[in-house]
Amino acid sequence: MTVLAKPFKTLRSTTLIVAWREILDALRDRRTILMTIVLPVALYPVLMTLPMYFVSPKRNPPRIAAVYWDSEAEAVVEMLNSTGLALVYEASPMANLTALVASAKVDLALEFERDFGRKIRAGRQAMLKVIWDPTSMRGSSGLSIVRTTVDSYSKQVAAVRLREQGIPEDVLNPVAVVLESVKAVPPQVAMLAMMIPMMVGLTAFLGGASYAIDTTAGEKERKTLEMLLTAPAPRIKLILGKFLGVWALSLLAAASTMVGLAIASKVQLKLFTEMAAAEGAPGVQSVFSIGLKEMATIGFGVVLGSMIGSSMMMMLGLYARTYREGTQYLGFLNMAIIVPVIIVPYLSPSTIKKLAPTPLVGIIVAVRDAVLRELTLRTTGLALVSNLLFLAAMIVAMVKMFRSEQVLYRV
Repeated sequence: MTVLAKPFKTLRSTTLIVAWREILDALRDRRTILMTIVLPVALYPVLMTLPMYFVSPKRNPPRIAAVYWDSEAEAVVEMLNSTGLALVYEASPMANLTALVASAKVDLALEFERDFGRKIRAGRQAMLKVIWDPTSMRGSSGLSIVRTTVDSYSKQVAAVRLREQGIPEDVLNPVAVVLESVKAVPPQVAMLAMMIPMMVGLTAFLGGASYAIDTTAGEKERKTLEMLLTAPAPRIKLILGKFLGVWALSLLAAASTMVGLAIASKVQLKLFTEMAAAEGAPGVQSVFSIGLKEMATIGFGVVLGSMIGSSMMMMLGLYARTYREGTQYLGFLNMAIIVPVIIVPYLSPSTIKKLAPTPLVGIIVAVRDAVLRELTLRTTGLALVSNLLFLAAMIVAMVKMFRSEQVLYRV
C-alpha cells in the first residue's frame, strides 16, 4: 500500500504546486482580476437590468402630450395619470403634436376630437388619435398603457349604455377565454430559464479562455514553457497542474458571474412585473425560488462546464505556435460553443429533452430544467454521463498533446 501511495502523493503534490503557481501568476495580473472577478459581478446586472429600467413605465414613465376639449376626454387623461405609469400633460390646441413626437420632446401624443364628449354621451363612437414613434421603446410602452386604459374606459362606458337599455353586460363578451397552463411557471421564470443557461454556459465554457491560451501558446512564445519542461517531473504532472490552475480561474469567473446573475435576476424580476402590469397583467407573480437540488445541479453544471471548457482551450493553446494563433483558433471555438448555447433555450421543450445526451449542450439542458424545477433522473443522468465521458476524452487528448514534441513545437 505504501509503495502505491507514494507515487500518487508525489504526483498530487507536484501537480498542486504547478497549479498554485499558475493561479498566483494569473492573480498578479490586474487584467485577470478585472476580467475574472470585477466585470462579471458589475457587468451582468447592468446589461440585464439597464435596458428594462429605461422601458419600465413605473421607473421611467413615458411623457404624453394630450389635446382635449371637454370633461369626458379629461376623464380619460385622469385615468392615464392615475395608473402612475405615464406622465400626461395638456398641450396647446395649436401645438404640432407630430413634431413633438418626431423630435422626441414627448414619447406619445393624444389628440381627442372636438366633440369627443358629445359623441360619448350620445351613445356614438368617438375618436382618439394617437401619434407615436414605432422606433421608440418608451413610445411603444406608452402605447400599451394608453390602449389598456382606453379599453378599460370603453368597457365602463359600454356597461353604462347596456344597463340603460336593460341588456346584460355579457353581450360585450360572447366568448369567455379561460387559460389553463400545463406548467405553473410565471412568465418571469420562463424568461430566466432562457437567460441563465446561456449566461452560465458561456461563462463556464469560456471563463478561463484568455488565460488558457496565455499559459500554453503564450508561454511557448515567451520560451518559458521550455524552462518548465526541464523540471525533473513527469509531464503529466505539469499539464495537470496547469489544467487545475486554468480550471480554478474559470471557476472563479463562473462564480463571479453567478453572483452578478443573482443580483440582476432579483432586480429584473421586479422590473418585469412592473412592465407586465402596464400590459394589463396585474396578477403576475414575482416569486422565484430554487431548491437545494436545483442549486446543486446548476453548481455542478458550472463546475463540469468549466472543466470541459478549460481542457478544450488548453488543447488549442498547446497546438498553436504563438499567442496570436491561439486566439484565432479560440475565435472559431467560441462560435462553435456560443451558437448552440444561444439556440438551445429557444427550441421546443421536446427537442431540448432529446439533446440532453449531447456533450456541452446537455449541461445547458440540465441548468434550464433546474431553473424551471423540472429536473428528471433520466435527463440529468444522460447529461452527466455524456459530459463526464467527453471530459475524460478531452483530458486524455490534452495529456497526449503535451507529451508530444511534434505537437508542442510543431516540427
